[in-house]
Amino acid sequence: MKKLDLYIIKKFLGTFFFTILLLLAIAVVIDISEKIDDFVDSGLSIKEIIEQYYVNFALFYGNMFMPLVVFLAAIWFTSHLAEKTEIVAYMASGISFDRLLYPYFIAATILGALSLYLNHQLLPKSNEVRQEFESTYVRSKKSQRRENIHRQISPEEYLYIKSFNLDRNQGFDFSVEKFDGTKLKSKLSADYINFNPKDSVYKLRNWRIRYLTDTYDIISSGHQKDTTFNFMPQDLTPIEYAAEIMPYSELNAFIDEQEFRGSENLSVYKVESYRRTSMPASTYILTLIAVSLAYRKKRGGMGMNIAVGLLLMVLYIFFMRIADTFAIKDDFPPLLAVWVPNILFGFLSLILYYRARK
Repeated sequence: MKKLDLYIIKKFLGTFFFTILLLLAIAVVIDISEKIDDFVDSGLSIKEIIEQYYVNFALFYGNMFMPLVVFLAAIWFTSHLAEKTEIVAYMASGISFDRLLYPYFIAATILGALSLYLNHQLLPKSNEVRQEFESTYVRSKKSQRRENIHRQISPEEYLYIKSFNLDRNQGFDFSVEKFDGTKLKSKLSADYINFNPKDSVYKLRNWRIRYLTDTYDIISSGHQKDTTFNFMPQDLTPIEYAAEIMPYSELNAFIDEQEFRGSENLSVYKVESYRRTSMPASTYILTLIAVSLAYRKKRGGMGMNIAVGLLLMVLYIFFMRIADTFAIKDDFPPLLAVWVPNILFGFLSLILYYRARK
């Protein structure tokens, strides 16, 4: 049986890597056609563009495509075996369906471990390099300006900035409101704010502060004021960007810190954290579905299996996106949202598995 196991593992992994390289090649060609003018204007050599951008581009999108490609590779390869009646020969020799799954799960473990390593260790660093490259050479300067920023910087304080330029550490139309429960206690506002990274001090220009009491208000103002706040300019970056570049341990520590501070909008960070484990776990579920669907020779041939497989993948991606949206927008528990597609398709895989055994 070792030869048969090695044969299936090699074919599975070979089909997977061939398919994902093909998809990445198409993605790279499309991306080059969109960014060719930016690359020419950057003055970088082809080697620098490949090393700094496209290596990390391939890692990011390769990991994104992995569940889809695992499923397609398993269903394509298994359908091919069924078409050539090889699986019939295996079964006739006394091999059970459970034993047939053994090499498939070895291959799925290899791919799942690869995805786990990418998600938890390699991709955050890779994403940081890729995002920095895009910010420097691809995106316009306008993309470095964040508009209409709302943040909770402590359990009692809420920040608003009309516009902030991350390159210059400058912003305008700034305010910080401090509450006691639901009651507003003070509001500090300024026309302009500038951050000095040397001493971590913010400089406010044309500032005004208003203290509200039960009987009267106290209002002060001035032309220039140096002060400190409980946030850094990088905290004003889009939360999706920040979540992508944090290593797993740092991301979880950040979530704990922000929960302690009472910050809002943590669902995106939690979804990112939980997905780094749920995606590798889906490798086993999708492999079991693929083999259970394709191990028998059908009248429609390989085309029927692939059509059913594509339909299931569309549903899987649909449930994944819907669950993420509920978690981020509607306060649905992020952990449950991330695992809902795996739970639903896990039940489906068990149903197909028991049908296949019969």
